[in-house]
Amino acid sequence: MPENDSPFSDEGKKHVMLEEFFSTYQAMNNLLTNAVLILIAYSIGANPSQLFSIMVTGLVLIILNAQYLLKIRKRSFSKRIAFI
Repeated sequence: MPENDSPFSDEGKKHVMLEEFFSTYQAMNNLLTNAVLILIAYSIGANPSQLFSIMVTGLVLIILNAQYLLKIRKRSFSKRIAFI
C-alpha cells in the first residue's frame, strides 16, 4: 500500500499548492502594476507614446483581479460560511 493514500497528505499538498498559487498571483499583480508605472514614466520621458501597451497591461491586470474576485474568492467565501 503506497504511503500517499492518506487523505491528510492530499490535503497538505493542496494547501501547499494553494499557498504557492496565491503567492504567484500576488507576484503577477506586483509585476504588472510596476510594469504599468514604468511604462507611464517611460511614455512621459520618451517621444513615442506607450499608451497602447499601458492599456493592454492594465486590461490584463483588471482581468486577473476580476477572475480572482469572481471565481476564487467567491468559492473560498462560500466554503467558510459552510464550515461555520
